[in-house]
Amino acid sequence: MNTDIYYNSLSVVAPSAARQKLLSAQMGGASRSTSSRRAFPAFALHYDRGQASALAVELNFCDLAVRQASAYMAATGCGIDNYRTLFRETARGLLDCHVQETGAHKFCRRLGDLGHAVCKTTLLAVEKIEDENELASEMLSCLAADKESGSLELMCLGEYWGDVERAANLLVDYSFVDSSRNMRMHPFAAMVIRQLCPD
Repeated sequence: MNTDIYYNSLSVVAPSAARQKLLSAQMGGASRSTSSRRAFPAFALHYDRGQASALAVELNFCDLAVRQASAYMAATGCGIDNYRTLFRETARGLLDCHVQETGAHKFCRRLGDLGHAVCKTTLLAVEKIEDENELASEMLSCLAADKESGSLELMCLGEYWGDVERAANLLVDYSFVDSSRNMRMHPFAAMVIRQLCPD
C-alpha cells in the first residue's frame, strides 16, 4: 500500500496554536469533570501551559493529532498531564498490540513521526468509542472502509434514529467527522483504522 498519498494529507500547526487548542480543550473538559479544579489559579495555568507545550511536541504539532487529543480531553474531562501519560504508555501499548494482531509491521515502519502520533491518538479514541457506544464503533468502521462520505440513512438502516444521532454526535465529539451531517473522515485516520482495527 502506498501510504504517501495519505501521509501527505497530514499538516502541522504553529506551536502556539497547538498549545492553545490543547489548553482550551482541557478547560472545556474540566467543566464536565467533577474531579477537576473549579478555578484555574495563575500557577496552575503556568503548569498547564508547560504541559500543553510538551504534549504539542509529543504530537509533533500534527494538526490531526492535536485535534484528536483535544477532542478526547474535551469529551472525557481528561487533563493534559493525564492525556500525556495515556499517549506515552497506553497508546504505545495499543499500537504494539494492534500491530501484532494485524501483522501491520510494514505499514507502521513506513510512517514518520506525524503518522505515529496520529496512530496513537486515533487508537485511544477508537478504544474509548468502543467502550461507550457499539453503534458509533460500527459506524466508524463503515466510514473508514468507505473513502467517500457516509450516508447515515444507508449506514444505519433499521436502527432507532435517536440512537443513530447519538452515535454520530459521539464521532463528532472525538473529531472523527466534521459534523453529524457530513460524515467524512480524514483520509489518514481512516487508513489507520483500516490497517490496525479491521473488523
